[in-house]
Amino acid sequence: MRTDVLISGGGILGSFISLKLSEVGLESIILEKNKPNLAIDTNIRTITLNSNSVKILDDAGVKTPSAEITTMKVFDGEGSGNISFKADEIGQPFLSKVVLFNDLKNELHKKTSQYFRYEKMIDSYEDNKNIVNSKLN
Repeated sequence: MRTDVLISGGGILGSFISLKLSEVGLESIILEKNKPNLAIDTNIRTITLNSNSVKILDDAGVKTPSAEITTMKVFDGEGSGNISFKADEIGQPFLSKVVLFNDLKNELHKKTSQYFRYEKMIDSYEDNKNIVNSKLN
């Protein structure tokens, strides 16, 4: 098989890279060492995204439920100092958004599933100037 880019790992980052590559016309293949399965566990992990990350995902059509953080209060360990941040003070609707890890992973996977090759890993590779030959196991 031939491809422009070979991506090792089909998590959030591997899927996102593949999605962005497809937007600029580059073909990718995502190698995932595990069997296919959508993340369906208890959704106890979250990711907090800054406004730039939210915009990048929105622009790519990646939509997941989220909770906006509009105020943040930070205290030091001894309680003698603190600082707060408010979205409205900087003219923004939010400071960040929190999404469930599995929701984001699954949404990205839906958009890139055609690029996945499961139970595959790069065993070795050889760099021949402009072409890299990879051996998979």
